[in-house]
Amino acid sequence: MPSAEPTSSLLPTVTPTPTEEKPIGGYELDDSGDVLTVFLSTEQGAWTIESFDSAVIDVKSKGAFSGFTLFSVTPIESGTCALLLSCETDGQISSHCKLELFVNEAYSLEVMSSDVELGSAPDDTKVTEPIDFAIDYTKYPEMLKDYLGEKVVADAQLVINAFLNGETSVAISPVGNASGYANSVSCALNLMCPPFEALTDYNSLTAYSSGKLNWSFLGTWEETRDALSDFEAAVKGIMASIDKRDCETAKAMLLYSELTKDSYYDYAFSESNNHTPEQERLVPSAYNAIINRSGICTAFAQALTFLYTQAGIDSIPVSGDSPEMFHMWTMVELGGKLYFMDPTWDLGGGFKYFGMTADDRCGWAGGFDASTFYFCGQTLELRSSVISERFAVLHDSLDVGGADFKLFHSTQLATFCNGAFSFDCAG
Repeated sequence: MPSAEPTSSLLPTVTPTPTEEKPIGGYELDDSGDVLTVFLSTEQGAWTIESFDSAVIDVKSKGAFSGFTLFSVTPIESGTCALLLSCETDGQISSHCKLELFVNEAYSLEVMSSDVELGSAPDDTKVTEPIDFAIDYTKYPEMLKDYLGEKVVADAQLVINAFLNGETSVAISPVGNASGYANSVSCALNLMCPPFEALTDYNSLTAYSSGKLNWSFLGTWEETRDALSDFEAAVKGIMASIDKRDCETAKAMLLYSELTKDSYYDYAFSESNNHTPEQERLVPSAYNAIINRSGICTAFAQALTFLYTQAGIDSIPVSGDSPEMFHMWTMVELGGKLYFMDPTWDLGGGFKYFGMTADDRCGWAGGFDASTFYFCGQTLELRSSVISERFAVLHDSLDVGGADFKLFHSTQLATFCNGAFSFDCAG
């Protein structure tokens, strides 16, 4: 009988199904239940949103920071919902992270189950690469030089240097009418060195005499130096909100928020006609807005210009009339385009009036008359130049009042309203 054919001991090769990794990361829920942050390790691969019920929650990727990809979850409607996030490595799905969520009748989020544990999410809104900042009172906005001229700026710098050295006069050669020229220098001083206006008795009508601009200190030199130190500490605290990674628009938003969020309007001053000389000098000043977090529109418009100048952002204050009021705000150049910003109307941390066009200002944002737009003795034709609608999405999406602004420094993404709305500062 023929022998049986030999049988191979080798089994057919079967490609094994790769075993998914357990997700590495965690989640953090804020105290109010308004925002859930899920953070997953970038070492595992690229994490993305796979699925969720958009009728119940909204989910947005906040980019990668400190070794984790961050996702922000906000409630929309009461109900239950599964959120599934997936990780891809070398073109293959290597991990999943699933969270079972519940939005209660108060529209707060609850985590029913999760593949990752409760923890503390990395905070990309904190500054990790602070800028090297030193105040420079001789810095000026380019627009200031464009409108008032190089000589006015140079003479303002002479006054500032003399003031900082404890001197009370400086020799200048005015162009044209002496008091009018002294007023132009005063406009520059208010924007470049706010303490000068607050700590001296400088009066443009009487300052020029015998070839010099003259002033007196309102306190002793020691008191003036102490006031300067306090002001510079306040400015440094505001500038500490900026990270080296921040783009121009991010810087503009951060400084706008820092100026407005804890400040208030001085209604007692604006509603009274009986002011002391000290009140007349101090309340409308940028110095007051920065050191006391208080003032009227002139204070906040000029303070924003000063802060932007220190950060290298070009701006000047602009005033105008509506049927109801005189008002002052700030004109800013970002990315080569002009915008109106109104920090006074956004006091309390708003962004409704950030980045307006001239048509906005003449329409829904106050009904101002474009023919009355004005800066330091000059009427400005701005209807055809302040036209960019880059920030229109803010005006359409935000209400008046606190906007809960946050800036994620790694991605340059600004979020508002507990993360429900975002704006790409680098876009």
